[in-house]
Amino acid sequence: MRANWESALGKYFAPNCLEPAIANDGIIRFLAQCAMNGQKSIVNSVELSEEGELYQNLPVHYTLDGEKTEALVKFSLDKDGLIACVIID
Repeated sequence: MRANWESALGKYFAPNCLEPAIANDGIIRFLAQCAMNGQKSIVNSVELSEEGELYQNLPVHYTLDGEKTEALVKFSLDKDGLIACVIID
């Protein structure tokens, strides 16, 4: 599974930053929680709401078991524009 994440997203992350983002910052935790609870999740839309030199904020609209909801995904970027940190609110 980690190899799939690396293959699909690795080029967008700063060195040594993909693993913490998927393991510690909630991406896998969210997906695992959905799977364990038998919940179906669908991403409806993602938009860029705020952007600075070293960050991007994106509201993610998704449906979880038929209920529409939203999360704010915050990306911190390094000097090369690669993702250094992901926070899901």
